[in-house]
Amino acid sequence: MEKFVNRDEELMLIDNAVDTLLDRKRLLRTPIIEFYGVEGIGKSALLRKFEQHCNQKSVMSIWGDGGQSNFYHIIKTTKERLQKNQPVVVILDSLDDAGEGQLQVLETELADLIENSQLFVVLSSQRMLRFDNIRSIARKLIARPLQPLDRESCRTYLDSIDTRITPDIRDIVFSWTRGYPLAMETMVTAILNHGLNPHEQEGQKAILSILTEKVIHQGLLSKISITELDKYQNLLGLLSVPRRFNLVIMQDIIEEFEPAYKLESSLAYITLPNTINQVTNILSWDLSRAGYCVDSATRNLFLLKLRIEETHRYLAIHKLLAKINERFAEKVTGSDRVRYIREYLYHLASSGDAFDFSSTINKHLESLLEDQLPDTFLQFSEEFFLDEELKEALGERHTNSIISFIRRKFVEKYIRASGVPVSDRVRYLREFFTRTTHVPKINDFPLIFEESMRQIIQEESPAAAIKLFDELLHDEGLKELLGKDFDRIAAIIYESLSEEG
Repeated sequence: MEKFVNRDEELMLIDNAVDTLLDRKRLLRTPIIEFYGVEGIGKSALLRKFEQHCNQKSVMSIWGDGGQSNFYHIIKTTKERLQKNQPVVVILDSLDDAGEGQLQVLETELADLIENSQLFVVLSSQRMLRFDNIRSIARKLIARPLQPLDRESCRTYLDSIDTRITPDIRDIVFSWTRGYPLAMETMVTAILNHGLNPHEQEGQKAILSILTEKVIHQGLLSKISITELDKYQNLLGLLSVPRRFNLVIMQDIIEEFEPAYKLESSLAYITLPNTINQVTNILSWDLSRAGYCVDSATRNLFLLKLRIEETHRYLAIHKLLAKINERFAEKVTGSDRVRYIREYLYHLASSGDAFDFSSTINKHLESLLEDQLPDTFLQFSEEFFLDEELKEALGERHTNSIISFIRRKFVEKYIRASGVPVSDRVRYLREFFTRTTHVPKINDFPLIFEESMRQIIQEESPAAAIKLFDELLHDEGLKELLGKDFDRIAAIIYESLSEEG
């Protein structure tokens, strides 16, 4: 994968490190950067681009490939350059392909080499190398995952492959691959070279078959023996349906949908994620989601395969996961409840079942309003607004309904909260406005705000109402949410305040 598109953030990180390396007055505090991610995500392209930058800056760079280069030679050359008091950049690609002996050489020598302030090292691997055995290395290393490309970058990337790709094909490619470069190139090649039509069912199946062979079998699962291939493909397909899962969820769905791989006890499932990851490198614990996740670049391919080839099974797994997450949401509080409610909504929307959306929202989101402080409700609001996958699953109508619900309930609870000082209410509302400024403007918000302020004027003392409104009047988030209705509503509220004396 030599095509390079939109890795500006990563390039800036390593370019800044080189600038520090060249500045004799500054010390490079983290002289090792490692980029990791699944095969075909763009690691080699990034490192080759960085090598070009080194050449442009006349910085000595030494390239090594984990599967082909001799690390002894690389270390020897590096030492010779450092002895001449010259800055050196060492770039080592594909460390996963290096043998155990090669990695031991690298680890041992690197511990000494990085004591020299003239050295900067950039690594790439499929699985993050922690160098836990040598603390001096681990302490000076930055590890960064390489993510799939966003939609705009995908458009540029696809144009670099072939300018004949039409906008509607671009949209389908992005929907299928979610910005995974290897999958994008494989899919485009299948469409153009084999004349396959992604709009037709037969064409979709043929494209999916090529993606399965080229990306999954020859790429992601290439280290797995032929006798184990079906097992790991089935397990990863199943574990790709939940966006996050714990050991309990993993056990439940495996025993329900893949009973052939059922383990002897609940405790046995503790080792299963590590067993899977030993040969795939695509399963990890996500701290932000508090659960295991299949790598985002590859998860969509497994989901796509399941949805097209086994639609009934795909929907059934979502239905079970909706029930499991709803059950957990009813048992826990705080941040955990927020996570389970989001996952419940995602799987419910993806299950294909018709449901009473209004009652579902009222039941689960009302529970987040039970606390006196708005922390959990604010957390749900912020996470929901940022969760594009959940909003896509819900569709525009249901997404707008939730946004409207969030705004109405928040304003009702915190703008009219009895016994809460005005300053606190303004603070809560400002936090809320900050989180909702960048979401689609649902046109019922001006009405919600107007009704709530009228109620406050009737319930509060004129002085308290005036103080609250004057505070909110100067909030830019509120002005943006009210838009063209701001002046009209301000005039109405001031008139109401005057009538109340």
